Amino acid sequence: EAAALAAAGPGARLLGPRVTSADGRATAAIAEGRDE
Repeated sequence: EAAALAAAGPGARLLGPRVTSADGRATAAIAEGRDE
């Protein structure tokens, strides 16, 4: 989550829960930044 939030910039928010692959070796999180 931290990488997704940092990449989206200040005021970003997560769009949903973190997803983990079936084997547990990869995760993904999606964040959205504010329009300014």
